[in-house]
Order: sequence, then C-alpha cells, then structure tokens
Amino acid sequence: MHFANLADMETHPLTKWRKRHGISQGDLAERISVSRWTVNRIECGERFPSRETIGRIVKATQYEIQPADLIGMSAAELSG
Repeated sequence: MHFANLADMETHPLTKWRKRHGISQGDLAERISVSRWTVNRIECGERFPSRETIGRIVKATQYEIQPADLIGMSAAELSG
C-alpha cells in the first residue's frame, strides 16, 4: 500500500483518525513511542508498522483503528 500522492495519503485510516481528533503526526508519534517520520512513512504507505507499534496504535486510538486497518487487509483475510 504505497500512496503515489498526498491526496492518496489522506485516505489512510490513521491519517483520517488523526485529523478527526485534531492530532498531529508528532503528537501521535509521542503517544506510540516512535518518531514523527515513522508515522509519516506509515501513513504514506512506505512502511508497515511493527507488531509492537500496531499494538500501541490500537491502544492510542482506543481501538478505533484495528490491526487490519494498518496493513490493508480485512479481518477475514487476517484470520483466513
């Protein structure tokens, strides 16, 4: 899931969640113990988060973001 342009990046579930809650990449990065650059790369589709980072994102978003949202697979595909 690599986004070719900024408009596509805006569709990433994490970007949508951040914007809906008025949280910057830097603020989210602090909450999940990664760099702002890492958050940016995840949202741009240039990097998949580690298992540990996925867990921290899920908790930081109070389970509004699920692991499947972060790796572009449905829950059925993950359990499949």
